[in-house]
Amino acid sequence: MQKQFGRSSEIFKGMMKATFNSNEMVPSDIKDLFRCLLTPSEYDLWEGLWKKALKTVLQEIQQTPDAQDSDDNDITHDHLCGEGDLSSANEQIRLLSKSVLDKICNAAEKTFYQIPSPEIKNSYVNIKQFPSENFLQFVDRLRSQVERQVQDPVVQAELIKEMAQRNANETCRRIILSLPLDPSPSLAQMIEACTTRAELFSAPERNPGLTHPKPVAAAAPGARRQLMSSDQLQHIICHHCKRPGHFAKACPENQKRKSKIKKTEFTARPRFYLLDAPRKKFTRPYRDKCLSLNKKGGGQVAGCGGFLEIATVERPTHKLKWLDNKPRWVAQWPLSKEKLKALEELVEEQVAQGHLEETTSPWNFPVFVIKKPGKDRWRLLHDLREINKSIEDMGPLQPGMPSPTMLPRDWQLAVLDIKDCFFQIPLHPEDAPRFAFSVPTINREAPMKRYHWKVLPQGLKSSPFICQQYVASLLSPVRAKRKDAIILHYMDDLLVCAPNDSILQHTLDLVVKVLTSAGFQLQEDKVQRMPPWKYLGLQIAAKTIVPQKLEIECNPKTLADLHSLCGSLNWVRPWLGLTNEDLDPLFNLLKGERELVSPRVLTPEAKTAIEKVQKALSERQAHRCEPNIPFQFIVLGKLPHLHGLIFQWIEGQRDSLLIIEWVFLSHQRSKTITEPQELIAQLIRKARVRLCELAGCDFTCIHLPVKLSKEGRNSPKRLTKEMFEHLLQSNASLQLSLDSYRGQISVHAPSHKLLNEEFYLIPREKRSRRPLKALTVFTDASGASHKSVMTWRNPQTQRWEADVEFVEGSPQVAELAAVVRAFEKFSEPINLVTDSAYVAGVVSRAEQAVLKEIDNEHLFRLLSKLIYLISHREHPFYVMHVRSHTDLPGEIAEGNRQADSLAAPVEKARLPDIFQQAKLSHQQYHQNVPGLIRQFQLTRSQARAIVATCPNCQVQAMPSMGMGVNPRGLGSCEVWQTDITHIPSFGRLKYVHVSIDTHSGAVYASAHAGEKTEHAKKHLVQAFSVLGIPKEIKTDNGPVYTSKGFLEFLQQWGVEHKTGIPHSPTGQAVVERAHQTLKQVLARQSSTTVWMSPHEKLCKAMFTINFLNCSFENMSPPVVRHFNSGNQFKLSQRPPVMIRDPETWETKGPYELVTWGCGYACVATPSGPRWIPQKWVKPFVPKNPAPAEGDKRQVAVASKRRRRRMEEKESS
Repeated sequence: MQKQFGRSSEIFKGMMKATFNSNEMVPSDIKDLFRCLLTPSEYDLWEGLWKKALKTVLQEIQQTPDAQDSDDNDITHDHLCGEGDLSSANEQIRLLSKSVLDKICNAAEKTFYQIPSPEIKNSYVNIKQFPSENFLQFVDRLRSQVERQVQDPVVQAELIKEMAQRNANETCRRIILSLPLDPSPSLAQMIEACTTRAELFSAPERNPGLTHPKPVAAAAPGARRQLMSSDQLQHIICHHCKRPGHFAKACPENQKRKSKIKKTEFTARPRFYLLDAPRKKFTRPYRDKCLSLNKKGGGQVAGCGGFLEIATVERPTHKLKWLDNKPRWVAQWPLSKEKLKALEELVEEQVAQGHLEETTSPWNFPVFVIKKPGKDRWRLLHDLREINKSIEDMGPLQPGMPSPTMLPRDWQLAVLDIKDCFFQIPLHPEDAPRFAFSVPTINREAPMKRYHWKVLPQGLKSSPFICQQYVASLLSPVRAKRKDAIILHYMDDLLVCAPNDSILQHTLDLVVKVLTSAGFQLQEDKVQRMPPWKYLGLQIAAKTIVPQKLEIECNPKTLADLHSLCGSLNWVRPWLGLTNEDLDPLFNLLKGERELVSPRVLTPEAKTAIEKVQKALSERQAHRCEPNIPFQFIVLGKLPHLHGLIFQWIEGQRDSLLIIEWVFLSHQRSKTITEPQELIAQLIRKARVRLCELAGCDFTCIHLPVKLSKEGRNSPKRLTKEMFEHLLQSNASLQLSLDSYRGQISVHAPSHKLLNEEFYLIPREKRSRRPLKALTVFTDASGASHKSVMTWRNPQTQRWEADVEFVEGSPQVAELAAVVRAFEKFSEPINLVTDSAYVAGVVSRAEQAVLKEIDNEHLFRLLSKLIYLISHREHPFYVMHVRSHTDLPGEIAEGNRQADSLAAPVEKARLPDIFQQAKLSHQQYHQNVPGLIRQFQLTRSQARAIVATCPNCQVQAMPSMGMGVNPRGLGSCEVWQTDITHIPSFGRLKYVHVSIDTHSGAVYASAHAGEKTEHAKKHLVQAFSVLGIPKEIKTDNGPVYTSKGFLEFLQQWGVEHKTGIPHSPTGQAVVERAHQTLKQVLARQSSTTVWMSPHEKLCKAMFTINFLNCSFENMSPPVVRHFNSGNQFKLSQRPPVMIRDPETWETKGPYELVTWGCGYACVATPSGPRWIPQKWVKPFVPKNPAPAEGDKRQVAVASKRRRRRMEEKESS
């Protein structure tokens, strides 16, 4: 079978797997099997590799329960190989367990496939898909060769994917290129697309008999090739030049590329106006460098046909995502002769290097040149601010720089710098024309020459993202191959770190290969191989890290100078440990005038701070980490300037402390008041997040060096162990910062001079978590009266006493002033009750808190005073927040009302008897908020408080007057709506007939034993006697209202009858709303009407609805509007309006506006009044409007009504 199908065939592999799985094979059986399969030389090679692999297996077995054989002897290498005294198969079966035998078999099988096969004839690079070959067959051939030549499974998968995409035929390559590039397609997606979408990529045929030869060949092997017509070729798009009419194989640009790839020519640069290009002109063979590196690498590093093929495969350029495709043109401004000459020479140089090309793009953005600082050379700058607004943000790939402290100690380093990194990365062909500019001429003597970039331009906001992504994709195969090395990549700076010189050299060779083969140039003068290495502004030695030489401006004169100094110091802080306390004098000088040139003079404290900085720069340093030592964290400093240190501790050394990084809190805190526990929690949380970024792990120990008292629980000024443990368990901020933490928390610091600090923590809180048996003080304030009130009941006289002052500012500031006076007046234990959530929160966090400096000086003084009073207080206190304007019983509500009445303005104060009368009336009738305001002249807040505290009124929403949108009468007794509703609680009389006047809202209801015609007649007779006889009654289409007897009854009374749309409740919206209101009032009055009959209940409910309730739109109750139907609902004028006809959807008019309300309007048409939805009515504006006196008054009335409607909605 091996000779027939081959050693790498799936059939042979399956038979081998079945042989090992179905038989329990010992080492002697394995040797006999492979003696039969291999030649003597191959067997010797296999046996050597197998024994080497068994050494690794032995180390794994020694960590498991199978480390001993059945005779309780330790398993040795001879056990696994079956040699020495264990060469007998019987002994091997007796001594070795099944799990050990399985591991021996797995090692033998894996080693067998590592032996070079005589079947290998071609490199996997040369495996290409034939035009008529199926893509699946091609991938199988490619996979077999890759698996024979490459051992690493990760590299195998990447090689198969890249080579399948690169060596596919034209059709399959077009299909693969049509897949999304971000993220890149997987091998499975390529196979699926090539096998299912091949025919979709054939050219559209005008003649159904013609078939595209390539897709059919790719999908179905053996198909007959046919020549394509010229019409068909017009639909073929070349993916090289993006032009129609030919395939990529016959592309003229492709032929040019093949002819140019043999040589790379660099042109000489002039002496001045340089853009970092090579000075000399030279020509070198394209593949010489690659071939020499291949010879140098020997057998370990694959040549251009191996590793380099996957690393330098042509990568698709990243296409930008545009917010819009509208061309933008920003005119080029004129330049001086000197700058124009420099621009022309720089452009010519970039064109020669292939970075620019001439264009006719409709996009344009200005360019200019500036001199490089300290050099007689110019730099070309392109103003891309406008085009950046049209590009979708990509986000940062690296939010920050990599930290060199994570480089293991004593590992070897090499630092590289990529030259002109942006100019080596191409723009997507569709994006390039948008980055165009024009070169002007003097006096416009000739048309401007226009160019666009072909590579990433400087100034494009997406250039850093694309650059990092592009270079990272080149380095990813190197990282996969050399996992024992560390490669730090940040923009165009590279650092390679390895445990020894050989690994470093090998990794460095791979990095140089992939970069130079992709067209990048390395600055040879910046390649660093010897210590100290300079990388990202730091100087790295074998064990330590210090900032590079930093020039300190000892005497900054302006705000700009000082800001630059503080920025530099802020950058070096993590490695030098410059605390907020050290730099606070310098940070404070940043305040004041905002002009950059505003003068600044160093204070004595600031000069001392600069001296500390200079001393730290010369004496302090950070360290490279020790990979096998865990990380620890310690909190240091004194309030409010706490800081921390991430470190490692190596026992037994002269200096056991390894400083990894210092951690600081922000100098400007986000909260106005911050508790000490919260500061510690923020520091711990920040340090844990930082270590997770650096090393991907957590601390093994967090040190909180707090002195603990040995005096026990009664220690007044020191923190006991029990109190500290309780603090860690009960404080929410500390609990969140220690979430999922599995390490230790220690109150002891390691013995080191840098860690010999202790911070102060609150020994025992003065704030009680429970109410105290002590005096209760109530505070309140008013923004209208500016009164700051505190009141309390005298324990001896039981009378209320008060302290009232006038305080300017917001109500919160005034109430905070009252709280400060309360703590000043009462040093004994007190309970503090306030209706301000802000003040309650501030008081609860004020003890030993850190105060943020704020602009409001008065508020800052109050907060500082409050913190001082609470922090130096000896007796406990309790703070409580309550809701204001409640009608609850008890001492707390009474004290809050007392404080509220003292703080309220005089004109808004209400006599208690009026308020009590309103409460009693509401308990009896349950009228709504507008009704209470009208009847008792209460404020809106007082009326709302009465309704909100009523238990019966909380079941449903507050009732409001029915507004409806149906056509209604323009006066009383013009249009009624009548309907029947069911109230089950009435028993036999559950059928309640309801009628409502659509103009006034007056309601009449009567309870009956049924819903027949006779009951409807009886109801209407009663309604006529109370409300009068209407001109028209509108009902639904129920049988009671469509019966002959009901119609005859209405004719006798002279009432016109109309019915609505069948089965449509919206036609009776006004009466339906009246049903809801009636039921709500009955439900609220149910507790006081239990003894009443259904008729009495209805009478009381109708009294409330008709005589007590009203709306904010009209404060008169319905009965007043009904019997005093005056002109309050009629417009003083009838302005012309335009309407949209609901039937034809045409705009008609102008018509006179008769009346309007919430959602409806009535207009006078030639055919009579017509009711229209309000949204379809628009004012009529003549072309030459004449001013009218009534317009202003009409607009004022309409505005007033709209405000009333909004207020009514809020009340309901």
